[in-house]
Amino acid sequence: MIKILILIWSIIFFLSSCTESKSPLIPADSKLQLANTFYNNGLYEASVNEYLEYLSKYSIDANRQASTFYTIANIYFDRINDYEMALQYYFKIKYLYPESTLRGEVGKRIVNCLERLKRTKDTPIAMFKRTRL
Repeated sequence: MIKILILIWSIIFFLSSCTESKSPLIPADSKLQLANTFYNNGLYEASVNEYLEYLSKYSIDANRQASTFYTIANIYFDRINDYEMALQYYFKIKYLYPESTLRGEVGKRIVNCLERLKRTKDTPIAMFKRTRL
């Protein structure tokens, strides 16, 4: 009888722990500090991973999300020289956060990525020139 009670109690405890929403153990500021430390020490991929984890695990406002995506995009563009990945994150900002104050700078960066990828025919400037003729 005692074994059955222990088994039932264990099942109830297990099920209740599975349904609880757990908040991150590390404060958001500490997570950002770690991401910045990785960046400042040339660990760019690790920095990107920390920023992405910050975005996925912490409740932050839309402006902060756009700013963090912009930081990630800039790491790919300026440090890793992965222009396709940078372009993905710049497009995320452009389309998911259209009210962001970064939209003007993001537009310029999109053009820069396309130029570095030798896809100048895809740049908004090239499209503007074609329609002017």
